[in-house]
Amino acid sequence: SRFCSSFPMGAAASGGASQTHVECPQCNHYQEAQDVHAFVCGFCNIAVAIPGSGKPSGPSVNAVCGVCASHIAVYPEPGKRVSEFRCPFCGRRNEADLSTRAPVSRAALPPSAGTVATIQCGRCRNVIRVQAAPGHVDQHAQCPHCGSHNAFRLSGGGAAVTAGARGTAAAASGERDEVMLHTVNVQCGSCRRLCQVQLAGRGDCRFTCTCGKVNQFSVSEDPEGARSSVPIQYPTYWKTRDAAGRLFEHEGDDIKAAMQAILDGTWKDQRTRDSASRGRCGAMERFEVLHVQRNENPTLWAPYFRLRQQLAQRISKEGGCGRYESRTSLGSAGAGNLVIARADLRRDVNEFYLFHGTKPSAVRAICDGSFEIRMAHAGTLYGPGLYFAEASSKSDEYADDDKEGIFMGLYALILCRVTCGKMKYTDAVKPDTQELVDAVLTHRTHHSVLGDREKCRGTYREFIIFDKNQAYPEYVIIYKRLPR
Repeated sequence: SRFCSSFPMGAAASGGASQTHVECPQCNHYQEAQDVHAFVCGFCNIAVAIPGSGKPSGPSVNAVCGVCASHIAVYPEPGKRVSEFRCPFCGRRNEADLSTRAPVSRAALPPSAGTVATIQCGRCRNVIRVQAAPGHVDQHAQCPHCGSHNAFRLSGGGAAVTAGARGTAAAASGERDEVMLHTVNVQCGSCRRLCQVQLAGRGDCRFTCTCGKVNQFSVSEDPEGARSSVPIQYPTYWKTRDAAGRLFEHEGDDIKAAMQAILDGTWKDQRTRDSASRGRCGAMERFEVLHVQRNENPTLWAPYFRLRQQLAQRISKEGGCGRYESRTSLGSAGAGNLVIARADLRRDVNEFYLFHGTKPSAVRAICDGSFEIRMAHAGTLYGPGLYFAEASSKSDEYADDDKEGIFMGLYALILCRVTCGKMKYTDAVKPDTQELVDAVLTHRTHHSVLGDREKCRGTYREFIIFDKNQAYPEYVIIYKRLPR
C-alpha cells in the first residue's frame, strides 16, 4: 500500500533534546517526538514504548497500561524478563513480565488507598482508569488520550454505580474499589467548555463544571443502549464480512473513472474567501484522479451503521424528514455512476456521499481512527462540527499537498458516507450559530445543519454534523491539480 510505504530520511536522532526525530519501529516513518522511549506514531497511530537504550531490539509485545488501560507496543530490553516502560498517553511507569508475550502490565497506580474509577471518556470513548479523590462524590479527570476533562460521580463510597450508569461495580485488589461509569458530552452554559458528564439515565441531570457553575440538562434516551443491539451489515461490495476484518483496498480503473466523473460533475469554477485566505487566486484548477483506495474498517463502520439505523427508526416514528439531494448523486456525477449505484445510500435518512479535504499523509489516521470534531474545521460559521461539501472544488480549498515523500505535490479528498437525518436549513448570510447548534445538540429537533451559501453568496452548500459517528470515511482519492 502506498499509504504505509516508508521513505528513509536519515538515522534516528538520539534522546536528550526537548524535541527530536524518532523512527517508528512499526511503520518506519520518521517524525518529531519529545521522548524516544515513549511516543505515539503520527502515521500508524500506534503507541510505542522502547525502554533502555531507546533502540528497538526484536519483536514488540502488546502491553496494557495499568492506569489508562491503553494498548502499547513495547520492545523489551534484551535479556530482561521484567521490563519497565512509560505509557505515552498518561506518562505513568509500568512494570510488566514481557517474556511470556502476554498483554499484561502492573504496578502503575500509586500505593495510596482509595477508589479507582474506570470511566469512558465522553469525547474519544477510550476507557481510562483514574484515581478518585477520597472523601469526594463529584470527581473530575482528564483523559490522557484526547486531553478532555470528564466529570463523574461516585455513590455508595465508590462501591456502587448510580442508576442508569453503564457497567457494574467490581472490587479491585487491596483496599481499592473499581467502578465502571459512562459519560456524555455536555457544553457548559457559562464558560462554553465541553465537559464529559456521567449519564444517569433518562430525565434531568445536573453537573458542576470546572468553572464552578452548576448546569442542568435533560436526557430523553440512552443512545449507547439503543445502538448496541443492532446487528451489523456491511456493504455488499466489501470484501470484509465480519468485525475481525480490516482492509485498505486499491480500486481498479473502473472505480477510478467513476470517481473522476464525480469530481468533474461536482466541480465549479468558484472560489471563496477560504481559498483566498490560503493564498490561492485566479482560475479554479481542474483535478486528475491518480489513485483511489477503499477503506473497509469494521471498527468505524459499526457505530456509523448503528446510528444510521437508530435515526431511521426515530425519523420513521416522527413521520419522516424533508429529503434533500446532493450533487454527488445528480447529473453526470451520479446518474449511472458505479460508485453511487452500488452504495445503496439511504434516502430516508438523507445519507449522502460528501467530500472532506485533507492531505495525503493524514488520510490513514482518519481512516483508522475517524474524525476529530475539535480538529476538523477552523471555521465556526455554523458551529463547531464536522464540515463536508458536495462539490469537489469546495473541499479542494481545504486540501493540502505533502511537501516531501511519495505524495509530494499531490492532494487528497476523502469521499465519506454522511447520514444527515433531519437537516436544519439556513440560507442566512450571517446565521444565528447558537440557534443552529441548539437545534441539534440541545433541543434535538434536527440531526445536522445545511448552510446554503450557494443561495445567499453564490458559492457552495455546506453540510455540518456534530456527531463523528454520522460520517464514515469510505474512499481516499489522491489527485493532482491541473492549472488552467
